[in-house]
Amino acid sequence: MMRLLIVLGLALHALLRAEDRPAMAGEPFTQEAYWAPVVGYPHPGSLHAVFNLDFTNQDVTQHGLLLENRGLIIQPLMVFYTPLHADPADWLGNVTFSAGCWGDWHSRPGGKEPANWREVDLFAGLTSVIEGNWQLTSFCSEYLSQTHAYPAAWDCALALTYDDTGLSGAAALHPFVEYRPQIHGSTTVAIAAGNAPESYSLRLGITPQHQFGPLKLELPAFLTLVPEGFYQDSGGQPAAGGIGFMSAALKLTLPLQCLSTKSVSTTFYAAAQYYRIVNGGLLDTNELLGTAPRREQDILQFHLGLHATF
Repeated sequence: MMRLLIVLGLALHALLRAEDRPAMAGEPFTQEAYWAPVVGYPHPGSLHAVFNLDFTNQDVTQHGLLLENRGLIIQPLMVFYTPLHADPADWLGNVTFSAGCWGDWHSRPGGKEPANWREVDLFAGLTSVIEGNWQLTSFCSEYLSQTHAYPAAWDCALALTYDDTGLSGAAALHPFVEYRPQIHGSTTVAIAAGNAPESYSLRLGITPQHQFGPLKLELPAFLTLVPEGFYQDSGGQPAAGGIGFMSAALKLTLPLQCLSTKSVSTTFYAAAQYYRIVNGGLLDTNELLGTAPRREQDILQFHLGLHATF
């Protein structure tokens, strides 16, 4: 446990901070692909990749902003990763570096300079397996608006997950916690820039999954906690802290043998994701964005996609 605390401290120390500026950015549905897919103990120095192509009906950010709810949205994701250390006998069993990019294309042009291609995100980070069951991931992301809707923004994330399969078997919940500070710019909407302090969010969740033959069922759920002032009300005043929003999803994944080989694994997935908006400032923001004019607290998002690992 002491070693785990040391690693956490080092990762926290590495998270930089800088001046905030208003921005709003998207988020890939397959966020777990940001967290390098550590499977087994691949040879250090080998190069692997993940490609995901997601089709969805709504664009909801990691902070609950509803950016688009009409038309078709296509979000490609490409991640490259390489193991730096791999030894199952070591307390630090695996260290993997990953880097990649994510895109956001809409069938309806939008943004300050309207276009279909709305956003590109670049990211890089490290994932470590600790004492066999703990996984620590840290990464930084840059959010770039292709329509100049907001200035470039950066944030980092530090996530800790626990594999409780050995304790709970098929009932394992795979709990996780994610701390995400804004380090340059802001990934929320600053209605009044002077009331937009340097801030952060905290996410608590579970990712249970069950295998039924070739079909995998996943039931991820989480809630996001924010401090006072993370969101702003319609007048630009700091909104209350607490729960920002909650989410739960049902995801079904099926392997595609026709598109898979010995070195490539391809799957198809379908998912429905539900969001419950709790924070009044977040409701105000979505109303001002024009995507929730009646201050809807409930959002239902659907996904279809292809996922390939190399």
